[in-house]
Amino acid sequence: MIAVLREHKRWLVAGLLFFISTIAFLDRQTLSVLEKTLEEILGFSAVEYSYVVMGFLIATGIGYLFAGGIIDRFGARSSFAVALTVWSVAAVAHSLATGWISFLVLRIVLGLGESFYTPAAARVLRDWIPLRERGVCWAVFSAGNFIGAMIAPPLIAWLALHYHWQFSFVITGASGFVLLGVWL
Repeated sequence: MIAVLREHKRWLVAGLLFFISTIAFLDRQTLSVLEKTLEEILGFSAVEYSYVVMGFLIATGIGYLFAGGIIDRFGARSSFAVALTVWSVAAVAHSLATGWISFLVLRIVLGLGESFYTPAAARVLRDWIPLRERGVCWAVFSAGNFIGAMIAPPLIAWLALHYHWQFSFVITGASGFVLLGVWL
C-alpha cells in the first residue's frame, strides 16, 4: 500500500490542490450567496456591497504582484501554508462582521491570502508532476474552482437556513484548516 501511495503521490498532490481550490471558491462565494440576507440583517446597501467586492478583487490583484516572489523565496510549501492560514482565518472571521466596513477589511485579507493559491499550485505542479502529466493535473486543480462555485449556492443557503448566516462562514473557512493539516 505504501509503495502504491509513493508511486501515485503526485496524484494525491493534484487531488489536494483540487480540494484547496474548491474551498477557495466556497470562501469566495459565501458572501455572494448571502448578499441579500446580509444587506437586510446588517443594513448595508448594494453600493456598499460593491465596495466590499471591489476590495476583494483589488486585494487579489495586488497579491498576485508579490505572491510569486514570496513563493520563490520561501518555497511553495510554507508560503502556501501561511496563505491558506490567512485566508481561512479571514473566512471564519467573516462570521464576526457587523457591517460593510468589517466585511471590506476581511475581504481584503481574504483576497491577499487567496492570491497565493494559483501561483503556489503552479509551482507545486511544476515541481511534483512530470511534464507529460502537468496538463491533466492542472485541469484537476482548476476543476476545483468550478466545483466550489457549483456547490456553494446550495450548501451555503442550506447552512444559513438551517443554522445561521455566521455558521456558513465558519464552516467554509474552517474547512481550509482541515486542508491545511493535510497540506502540512
